Amino acid sequence: MSEARYIDELVRQQWLIPLFPLVAAAIQSLLKRPQRKLSATLTIGAMGLSCIFALRAFFATLGGGVHAEVQRAIWNFTWFKFGTVGTSLDLGLILDPLTAGMAAMVSFVGFWIFVNAMGYMEEDENFTRFLLLSPVASVGEDADKTSVVFSLANQPGALFRALAALALRDIDLVKIESRPIEGQVWEYRFYIDFFGSTAEVRVQNALNHLRELSPDLRILGCYKRAERPQS
Repeated sequence: MSEARYIDELVRQQWLIPLFPLVAAAIQSLLKRPQRKLSATLTIGAMGLSCIFALRAFFATLGGGVHAEVQRAIWNFTWFKFGTVGTSLDLGLILDPLTAGMAAMVSFVGFWIFVNAMGYMEEDENFTRFLLLSPVASVGEDADKTSVVFSLANQPGALFRALAALALRDIDLVKIESRPIEGQVWEYRFYIDFFGSTAEVRVQNALNHLRELSPDLRILGCYKRAERPQS
């Protein structure tokens, strides 16, 4: 096969480069969460195929030698026709070192992004939480979990002393998040969840301890913890 004919064949195959990831994304949307490995394998395979097609086209456009002339090809085609007067929508693909190089770079980088992301948060279990807001604070008899928010001054050991209020009373801290306070540089609010009810003496003592360190402490709720699903 002559070099010119080979380039003409390659330009007619360039639509496959975006097709592989699109098909993989469509199939992936139908897969369930336990099939994450299958989904990742499918995605990586699709990006790998796109990368191979793009690299093959890129090297073909460079020619056969150092001083060889670069290769270019254009393929025009009719996408679809509509109306009764022969109106059509025509598209075209161009293959040259610039377009092939961009396709190769995007598909190559995308391939390795998916490879490195395959194990990211692999064992992380995500749970959706729903909150019911009430104008009147009430604690059920079966409540065994509490959520609070508080802020601390930007001082060495401030968070350590705050968390010690729980640790000293054997209260199990199960979640902690921090959010910057708007308009206050290096000042943060801390959202924490811990096991225990505000009806318990040890929890009341811990909250009083926290109020000494953070006067703006607020109790967001005291409720029954959700049952952990069995895997």
